[in-house]
Amino acid sequence: MVVRGNGFTLIELLITLTIVGIILGIAASSFSSWLTRTKTEETAASLQRSLSHARSEAIKHGGRIYFCGTTDGSACNTTLNNGWMIFLDSDNSAQLDNGETVISLVRIDADQFQIVLADMANANVLTGVAYNHRGYSTPAVSATITRGVNSKSFTMNRSGNFQ
Repeated sequence: MVVRGNGFTLIELLITLTIVGIILGIAASSFSSWLTRTKTEETAASLQRSLSHARSEAIKHGGRIYFCGTTDGSACNTTLNNGWMIFLDSDNSAQLDNGETVISLVRIDADQFQIVLADMANANVLTGVAYNHRGYSTPAVSATITRGVNSKSFTMNRSGNFQ
């Protein structure tokens, strides 16, 4: 007479672990895709908030406010991939000069995103956006934020409305 104990055989355990591993692999892949999409949307929302902030600061200060990409917060550069800043551009030079005040600085991970601002009128790539004392931007812009296969776009007219 053969007595069989309560429990699982080695083959049953291996099959169960294989199935669990496959399910976890699928779940991790879906989570990674969701996380990338969410970070792209968050960066687009942050960019929109900063453009709106620049507009409100221009109205508040009654002077020219400039929004541009920056690597270190001390000078404008040609890309927003490292982040951006807003400053009071008292001499209308589109560059942060001595005595000009940085109002806001946002840093992002350059390896993660590709951010492109373009002039809506002629599709030229922009390095910055100027706002006058009434809060109107020069020029109207379109923005595209890309991370991996995920992309988020929006436009902003000269009066600061987003679409």
